[in-house]
Order: sequence, then C-alpha cells, then structure tokens
Amino acid sequence: MRKLLKISLITLSVILALAIAATGTFFVLNRMGKIQFHKNDKNIKNDSVVEDEDSIIYKNKRYKLNSDVISFLFIGIDRGNVNANMTTGLNGQADTILVAAINTKTKNVTVIPISRETLVDVNMYNISGGYSGVANKQVCLAYAYGKTTEECSENVLRSVGRILYGINISSYVTMDLNALEKLSNSMGYIEVYVNEDYYDSSSRTYYKAGQTIKVKGKSAVNYIHWRTNNVDANNYRMERQKNFM
Repeated sequence: MRKLLKISLITLSVILALAIAATGTFFVLNRMGKIQFHKNDKNIKNDSVVEDEDSIIYKNKRYKLNSDVISFLFIGIDRGNVNANMTTGLNGQADTILVAAINTKTKNVTVIPISRETLVDVNMYNISGGYSGVANKQVCLAYAYGKTTEECSENVLRSVGRILYGINISSYVTMDLNALEKLSNSMGYIEVYVNEDYYDSSSRTYYKAGQTIKVKGKSAVNYIHWRTNNVDANNYRMERQKNFM
C-alpha cells in the first residue's frame, strides 16, 4: 500500500508539474504573440493632440489602445492572378480593403471597410523600384507601386495604417478575382439583395434594384466587383460586399 501511495504521489506530482509548465508556456507564448502583433504600435497619432504613444484624442475624448485587439488587412485586387506581376505603377488597384479587428479576449471580430477612394499619403516608387516620394492619392492606388505582390500589398498596408492614426496592422491577406471565384464555388449559392439596377455579365441578365438573387462563382464575383460610373458607385459596391459577407 505504501509503495502504491508513493507511486500515486509521484505520478500526481509529475502531472501537476507538467500542467504548471504547460500553463506557463501558454502564457509566455500568448504574451510573446501579443508583443509581436503590437511591436510597431509607437506611431499612433492625431492631427490635433498627442498625449502618449498608445492613445489619441478624438472629438475631445481620449481613446487608449486595447492590447487585446489584433488587426489583419484583407486586400481584394482588380486582377485575375495575384502572382502575375506587371511593373511598378501598373500592378492594378486594391478595389476592396477591409480591416478585421479581432479581440483575443472576447473573441469578437469587427470588420471595418475602407473605401478605395479614401485620400491618403501613398509611397511612390519609380519603374526601377526606387523610392520617389509621397503623394496624396486614393488608397486603392497604393497597390500599383511595387515590383512583387508582397511589396504592393505592404504599400497598401502602410497607407491604411496612416488612415487609422498609425495603428499597427501586423498581417495581411491579398486575394485576386480567381481566388474569389473558387472561394464562392466552395461555399455554394448565397442569397443576396440587389441595391441598384444591376447587370450580371456572367449570365447576361439585368436585375432591378430591390430584387433578391442567388449568386455563386462568376456571378458572385460580378456581384462583388461590378460598379457603374455613378459618383456613389463604390459606396453601392461596398454595401453589396457587406451583404455578401
């Protein structure tokens, strides 16, 4: 009985030690992860007031950085193949720009759409890839300036960060139209509404505003990507993208 008790105590001690080690490792890795996601949170700024490096004043109210929130940038480009790099200045545009703010504590996800027409400082590069200064342009144009998909995406990342007071966005996903079609096909038909008179080029069908239709594959891409020359066309398109999501 004494031997059995001794073995039991040793076993429990080992299990407890492993549990403590695992818990400690989790918290250490969790802390390291947060530091990694927030390592560049030193440039948060506001044009009117700067109090410290992790807070801003907006409309006389102070907002402090929530270290539990991490952010990811999703970029949808207006090309069929994200890897078919052209040349600096001609690499297409970021038609869809979404920031996903994920609260690691509550598990809530907030998707923040940013209009492609938002004016912001964009880093410019010449045809050989050399830096040539900053210009105030539509944020969608930032994607054009880079020699690779990574350079183009990170230029958008840089400009979006400027729009959001310099907040650090640690990671990004860039998707082309072909990937969007494949993703939609994998999900099957989705019921969406038509918020303006709309032409689906994939089925050569006209729809009136207010109708409800089902889209998949090419028709889903058309629904998300299509826009008119109306001054509010991009706002209508962003509304459809939100409906699709």
